[in-house]
Amino acid sequence: MPVQGYFKKHPISFSYWIGEQDLQVQPETGIWHDAFPIHPDPNSIQSPVTYGDYFKAVQVFLEQDDGICLQHAIDRLFENAPTLRDIDRIAIHLIKHGEFYHPGRIDICLNGVVLSFLVNVALSKSGMVTAENEFELLNRLKQTGCGLFLPEVIDLKKNRLASGLDVWIFSAQWLDGFHEWHISRNPDDGNQGIVVWNATNENQWLSRNQTDLLYRKIAEILTCFYQPDTGDQIFPWHHAAGDFIIRIKEDRVDVRLVTIRQYGSMLDLEIDRPEDVFLSVMLFLCNLSIRTRLDRVDGTGDYIWADSAGVRATVAGFMDGLMKKEPFRNFSKSPAACFLDYAHTMTHDDVHQLCTAVVNAYNPKAPEMAIIHDGLPAHSESLYQVLLDL
Repeated sequence: MPVQGYFKKHPISFSYWIGEQDLQVQPETGIWHDAFPIHPDPNSIQSPVTYGDYFKAVQVFLEQDDGICLQHAIDRLFENAPTLRDIDRIAIHLIKHGEFYHPGRIDICLNGVVLSFLVNVALSKSGMVTAENEFELLNRLKQTGCGLFLPEVIDLKKNRLASGLDVWIFSAQWLDGFHEWHISRNPDDGNQGIVVWNATNENQWLSRNQTDLLYRKIAEILTCFYQPDTGDQIFPWHHAAGDFIIRIKEDRVDVRLVTIRQYGSMLDLEIDRPEDVFLSVMLFLCNLSIRTRLDRVDGTGDYIWADSAGVRATVAGFMDGLMKKEPFRNFSKSPAACFLDYAHTMTHDDVHQLCTAVVNAYNPKAPEMAIIHDGLPAHSESLYQVLLDL
């Protein structure tokens, strides 16, 4: 348990870093006073924010209430949990800038060992609303049978700094060895491929087999959280935002989902009759197959479709997730078997019309809409061909 007044009697040394390990920031000098690159919506910012504001906000989160959030993270995430007395120093790493959060890694150094956990820091009004909602969703869905695919969340706190800045921070598990990934162009041959970003080693290009395993696992995770009986699902999600991260160990590909913006039904559809249920499932698959293929080149460039080979892997992962679901209502067969019966009645025109209906429900002003419309006919054909082979 935290000791009252501990940090006043036993101050811990803090250091501040930008990136995984690259640039150390000294308090009150240089970049400490530079403006933070916040999302460009001028209405979303309370007041100008600096790098120093960010680091002080995280330090306050760790020290407040005699370090209770720090001790909670240690107790929840690590075996044989040490106490605050065991800590030699703490390093705060600003990892990246996102639309809603500015994630940081907290490295706790003790007796030659480093323990790490994550903090998501919301400095804008939209980020604060998102943080509160996402913390609740991650915490709730972590308790389900699919929770192994999510990080564990720990504490959510709102603070007001001396400058008057309001900050929401929530702490969570740091998924060691997992990395962000994006579609890119291989400089050796110019072909499209997936590159895994690794700040400590060289970036890694995925093989065809590894790419298929990635898409298959993403589809399985999203289908695992999908409820055919109600239509509830995780949506929206975006590869361009780094929602899924990957860890590669030899031939094994592990994937985790690290953010959940909303959970509910995205369809205005009454799911009463049996045929309504599997129409809803088919619409889920259409959306899944489209969104799985979309990314920005190198995470921030133009939108791009992944090559069509990923469609087969996506459908395979969807079936993996569906086969784990128990029968519901009065269906005599499993959800997977019922879906196969339904899918085998689909014509090419049926598949294309359903994919079009899904796309028509997207935000028409979204920047990816032009490329989606351009590629949709070919995508519908690819999806139909895969369904024929089930």
